[in-house]
Amino acid sequence: MAAFLFSLSARRRAGWPWGFSCKAALAAFFGALLLAFSLPAQAQATSYYDPVSGSTLTSPASTVALTGSETTLTTGWYVCDSGSTLNYSGTLTVSGTVNLILADGCSMSVTGSGGDAGIDVSGANSLTLYGQTAGTGSLTATGDVGAPLGDGAGIGGGNGGAGGTIIINGGTVNASNSYGAGIGGGDSGAGGTIIINGGTVNASSLNGAGIGGGNSGAGGAITISG
Repeated sequence: MAAFLFSLSARRRAGWPWGFSCKAALAAFFGALLLAFSLPAQAQATSYYDPVSGSTLTSPASTVALTGSETTLTTGWYVCDSGSTLNYSGTLTVSGTVNLILADGCSMSVTGSGGDAGIDVSGANSLTLYGQTAGTGSLTATGDVGAPLGDGAGIGGGNGGAGGTIIINGGTVNASNSYGAGIGGGDSGAGGTIIINGGTVNASSLNGAGIGGGNSGAGGAITISG
């Protein structure tokens, strides 16, 4: 800011038209400030543990730090930062191929809305969850009990919908609902593809599968190795 004021003073002493140079410089300054505040929050590359390779790896520098205000996650890398507490009061929709790191010490909760899943992962979309070394980052996802709309899964398909591809590699994941699966299909929906390589997973449903299909839904393809 001091450099900005110095630049204005120097231009004024040099005989620049004050009104013109001041307005142009102020417009540029506040335009840059507005752009900075409008950009999504960015996190530096974040470490995560990959149980498949048994290694601690690093996510891309473009990894986005979640704020708790998102409604859709598009293809890319995201992190729930260490020490963060994020509460989503509506469905969080996955669109594309999404990787989410649950950093140690973070807490993230999502409750679905409109009969949808807590985190909607359906069709060709996929969600891969990673933890860090201690595995203390947590995600709690609850599908909406939206009678008469029915139930979506905690993580997976909405009411009547099949789950997409859900891979859990770490962290602590809690997912539940009544007629939709904890992880998998919504009410009457198939489970989709579910792979668990690591982490701590607590999945439950009153009438559907904890992991797999919702009430009356097919189980899907489930692989648990961790």
